[in-house]
Amino acid sequence: MELTCPLCQTKMKFNYKGVYNRCGFKDYNFSLLKCESCNFLGTWPKPTNEVYPQSRDNSQSFVEIDTSPWNKRLLEKVKGQKISGKLLEIGCNSGDFIEMAKNNGFEVFGIEIDEVAAKQGITKGRNMVQGDFLKMNLKEKFDVIVANHVLEHIPEIDQISKALKNALKPDGVVIINVPNIEGNIVKVMKQNWCQMAPFTHIWFFTKKSMRKLLENEFKSIELKTNTHCEPDGIFPLSFKTLIKYFIIHFSNLIGKGDELSVVAKIK
Repeated sequence: MELTCPLCQTKMKFNYKGVYNRCGFKDYNFSLLKCESCNFLGTWPKPTNEVYPQSRDNSQSFVEIDTSPWNKRLLEKVKGQKISGKLLEIGCNSGDFIEMAKNNGFEVFGIEIDEVAAKQGITKGRNMVQGDFLKMNLKEKFDVIVANHVLEHIPEIDQISKALKNALKPDGVVIINVPNIEGNIVKVMKQNWCQMAPFTHIWFFTKKSMRKLLENEFKSIELKTNTHCEPDGIFPLSFKTLIKYFIIHFSNLIGKGDELSVVAKIK
């Protein structure tokens, strides 16, 4: 197994081996390779993401679930930076978030690579297209670009920083959320962490590797962690669920939550 870090061109070395048994997969063997220079991690075998994972069927479409709690939180973050303007969401699924942003004063546009999700959003009349952001020559510039749990899926990750900058107004802001592989709950759950998903997650970020990804194009990079990945419910009540709840919330207080939240600006 051999993989070169796309961020610093250093050879990535074996870090972890596991077996994944979630999201319709059983006994899915995978390994994680790590760049010792920038702490970037990659999945082996490397998923191509040319089509959406085969685990999705009519009963698990990922486009009919209620996303409003996450979208409200994301919108609050956006409005903490910009209260209006042109907003682009990359990887917008069926467009629930851009619809919410539109209803809150933004002029929105969404791009979704998956045909099933994009078709559903377009059918609902949402201002979005099906396609690959990296292959689009967008003529418009945006005040806000949102990439919510998208970057970990992109094979050509080394191209994303420049593409984001090119689509952004000089005073615009990029808002990114990705799983944080350095979260404390990840160390406990390992292959059972909900965001491991080696069948579709190509990359795993740390604060150091995220900064490395963006630093050539963005002067201001704000990095924080939160607890929005692994479910933290305590029911059915048990010792295990209580311990998990404690680890998740204590970890966030000390900056070791399992989601990495990024605000990047050109200036």
